[in-house]
Amino acid sequence: MGGEWHLHFNRPIDSNFIGFKIGHLILFFGFALTILATWGIFIILKALGEAKTERDERRMIDEKRRLMEAVVTSATDGVIITRADQIDHPGPEIIYVNQAQLRITGYEAHEIIGQSPRIFQSNHVDRTILDNIKSALREGLAFRGELLNRTKSGKEYWIDLSIVPVRNDQGVITHFASLQRDITEQRQQQAKLHDVTQQAEASARLKSEFLATMSHEIRTPLNGIIGMTNLILGSQLDYEQRHQAETTLHSAETLLHLLNDILDFSKIEAGKLDIENIGFNLPHLVEELVDMMAPQARRKGIELLMRIDQNVPQYIASDPARLRQILFNLVGNAIKFTEKGFVRIDISETPDFTLSPEQTRLRIAVTDTGIGIKADKLDLIFGKFSQADSSTTREYGGSGLGLAICKQLSQLMGGSIGVESKVNAGSTFWFTIIAELANQQDLPDDTNKASNQFRNNPPIQLTDYHFDGASILLAEDNPVNAMVFTQALEKMGCLVTHVTDGQQALMTASTGHFDLILLDCQMPVLDGYSAAGSLREDMTKGLLKSIPIIALTANAMKGDREKCLTAGMNDYLTKPLNFESLVKTMARWLKKDETGFSANSPLTTTQEINWAAFDECADILGDAMPEMVGRFLTSVAGYIDKIADSYEKQDAVGINKASHPLRSSAAQIGAQRVSIIAEAIEMLTLTDRPPDWPTIQFEMEKLLPDLKQSFQTTNSHLRERAKNMDS
Repeated sequence: MGGEWHLHFNRPIDSNFIGFKIGHLILFFGFALTILATWGIFIILKALGEAKTERDERRMIDEKRRLMEAVVTSATDGVIITRADQIDHPGPEIIYVNQAQLRITGYEAHEIIGQSPRIFQSNHVDRTILDNIKSALREGLAFRGELLNRTKSGKEYWIDLSIVPVRNDQGVITHFASLQRDITEQRQQQAKLHDVTQQAEASARLKSEFLATMSHEIRTPLNGIIGMTNLILGSQLDYEQRHQAETTLHSAETLLHLLNDILDFSKIEAGKLDIENIGFNLPHLVEELVDMMAPQARRKGIELLMRIDQNVPQYIASDPARLRQILFNLVGNAIKFTEKGFVRIDISETPDFTLSPEQTRLRIAVTDTGIGIKADKLDLIFGKFSQADSSTTREYGGSGLGLAICKQLSQLMGGSIGVESKVNAGSTFWFTIIAELANQQDLPDDTNKASNQFRNNPPIQLTDYHFDGASILLAEDNPVNAMVFTQALEKMGCLVTHVTDGQQALMTASTGHFDLILLDCQMPVLDGYSAAGSLREDMTKGLLKSIPIIALTANAMKGDREKCLTAGMNDYLTKPLNFESLVKTMARWLKKDETGFSANSPLTTTQEINWAAFDECADILGDAMPEMVGRFLTSVAGYIDKIADSYEKQDAVGINKASHPLRSSAAQIGAQRVSIIAEAIEMLTLTDRPPDWPTIQFEMEKLLPDLKQSFQTTNSHLRERAKNMDS
């Protein structure tokens, strides 16, 4: 029916129904159109928003890029960006440089772009640095180092170079970025500082060498004066002659003390004075110093007292020699400036919660009833070359160095120093130190050796000591010193052969038979150090029998003793010569007959037991003395077994560790001869030099049996005495 539409209804058409349906359709289409319009608007708005966001992001990216470019362009450090390929040859291609890099190098941008960074390399560059850079780039690592480059004009400059890899989103390295900072001026400043430091060190070395030379030059004539005066005092003199000789000796020793002060002060200022940390008995040290200085106080009619608080530890670890030096100075000054009354040493413990439980702070005060010090002089009293009044120098003497040294020593020992004084009422000089707590069993026996330099003992009689027939080779170029040594040795029964240089010493030692060599360190032709090295080499090769070599030197600077031992010498004596030290050293090393010692040496004539020392120990221990004797004898047997066992194993350290406490404990209880033999064994195996086993074996074959025999005798005597004490 053509294009006509026909509607078929099963029931008659209701006009109201049709209107209702049409209305619903109109509402539906209207609602749909509204939804579509709203959705379209949303989509349009979203699209517009996304476009705006994208534009904003692009603007932000552009802004960041612009900022980064501005930063890189205006940076004072050079920036280079290269491709990541062709690392080895011809090198990474430069694709960007900033203005700073152009300014530093003098190139134009077009001269650099497309080139390799090698364009900047100096002909004097360290090839090792270049290899390290290549290695880092190949492995994709960052690099940091200093490099020598050159400008377009050929001028060399130093850079601090940092290189980092740049990766894409897949983690692949596409470029390298390097930051180059010109540090030429900094390097020049470092070079200048290095030169200044080198000059300062050279100046310090020259000063040290000058002090060592001056010490040697001054000590050499002093050695002659003191040595010859001691020889004179050992002869028959009337009263006036003895008084004159003693005055000469006192003057020479005063000059020596001043020389030691100057050396100490110089070493402190140069930072070359080491503070040791050695365990020692504090009350014993102070008592020893009081006993030493008591005669000086008695001559002036004043009392010398000491007072130690109960809470002060008996055993401490510090530097006993330096502590003794401070006390000797302060007590000596107190006695010097006091005409009546007393001088008292007070020791107390000062609470200090900053210290560890193993440490203590001690306050040591020296009080006198002397002339006192004016208030306006108290701040100056510890300055170098300072005294309270110039008139005191004329009246009492002194260089003004002593208190300055005391101040620096107390500071080196962790403390301080001060003074309280009133004119005509006396003074109190005090100082503090920080010390560690120690135990008796840890104490070495040689902590009191340094006190010998302060002792005012009368000259020993050399004729009381006999080394009859001992053959001594003396190498000494100074005629006065040679005369002193020769006469001293001959008085002890020695046969002396004298030479004047190290070369003569080598020739004479190889042709003669000698028991001991005394070798001066500074001689013409060949010095003592070189001579000792050659002699020791011949002994090691078996070309020369093992002979103890004793160094004779006027040097007293740090390291001199170590230098002698390293050169191959067995022991060390300083000038001016102390005859007591000479005798002890000879007793330690001079051995002749089958018993291991010269028949009339001090060792063989020494009594087995020093009963005075034994009785002094018994007075202190009282009823506990028999038990102590038993413990001592048991420990000695153990030490001897350890020495023998270590000797069989060629263990020099083991021998030394056993002989040292044996020497100490034997001396303390009075087992005199056991102590001396143990000391000889200890000196054979000093741990500050390589062990000389031919010498050790030669001597130990004699010393060890003698030690065992001496112990048997000592064991019998001490047990008998202890038994009598019990009964």
